[in-house]
Amino acid sequence: MAELRAVAPDPHTPAFLVTIDTEGDDLWGRPRIITTRNARHVQRFQRLCESFGLRPTWLTNFEMARCPEFLAFGRDVVRRGTGEIGMHLHAWNSPPLQPLTPDDLTAQPFLTEYPQEVVDAKIGYMARLLRDRFECEIISHRGGRWAFDATCAQSLVRHGIRVDCSVTPDVRWVRMLTDDEERSDAAVVDYRGSPTRPYVVDLNQPQRPGRSSLLEVPMTVVPSSLYRWLPQAYAVPLVRRWSWAWQPTHHWLYPDGRNLPAMLGIVKQAVAQRWPHLEMVLHSSELMPGGSPSFPDGQSIEALYRDLRVLFRSVAGHFRGMTLGDFAAHWQASAAAATPPNAAVAHTTVTGARA
Repeated sequence: MAELRAVAPDPHTPAFLVTIDTEGDDLWGRPRIITTRNARHVQRFQRLCESFGLRPTWLTNFEMARCPEFLAFGRDVVRRGTGEIGMHLHAWNSPPLQPLTPDDLTAQPFLTEYPQEVVDAKIGYMARLLRDRFECEIISHRGGRWAFDATCAQSLVRHGIRVDCSVTPDVRWVRMLTDDEERSDAAVVDYRGSPTRPYVVDLNQPQRPGRSSLLEVPMTVVPSSLYRWLPQAYAVPLVRRWSWAWQPTHHWLYPDGRNLPAMLGIVKQAVAQRWPHLEMVLHSSELMPGGSPSFPDGQSIEALYRDLRVLFRSVAGHFRGMTLGDFAAHWQASAAAATPPNAAVAHTTVTGARA
């Protein structure tokens, strides 16, 4: 597989990437039986994206890959070239199953907590399942619960993945342990200090740029003004509640029904500073009334679509709609054009070490 180089895409055509974590209904509630009714609601979102010239990447997990309704939808998207199917791996219910905690459906452990051979088996299984079900190449990935490390990166490359979007810059994820678990450093994913712009992954230290065939496209996450100037306000118990009520620590390009002004501010900043990409995230279950805590009813869904139309209009004329695969190909083409003939290529040695 060709190695990518750390050359940014053409700044005159920045990308707007719509990414959908395509998964079962209301997984925030830790259901014992996972349903996929939200597959009936994805078509409306796809039509909205197409009306703005956007091409979503549907990052698909195990239960949605087996859902007949989403399968028909996904195959149609691939056939028409109006989007992309990628991988979204929830380690706790993706085969091969290997219990890690006393109750994995409640704990929802990170993929990074599993042994190397289990990580590779799970990624390999999902890559084959998605390719067979959707009859297309699978080249994009986001880790379930944003989990990603060196073992994951090396396995993704082995199984043909070319672009990852798991990194959330400046954010540290800590899994809540169940009562029967002992504290473990493996239940932490720390992206503090990670790049905010796309970069070629060092497979042994994937939160750092290097040389490999895997491109990282970080999620668009921007520190709030209060957090940027006074981070201690979120650490002191007496003022923490007030600080969060005023501003979250970070603003995400992630519609929640309340954050349209913050998202429009991110777009304005990206245009002014000529960022190479913006990356938006939603969950497929958030497109269904009652499928998530943020959108409990039809009224909240209609408000979501009003916000989406405003957001999409704000990026029109400034950004080009791309899938993750499109962006990786654009990056590779820009890198090839910028690479002198006969330039030496240094290769990353894969050691198998965990991040």
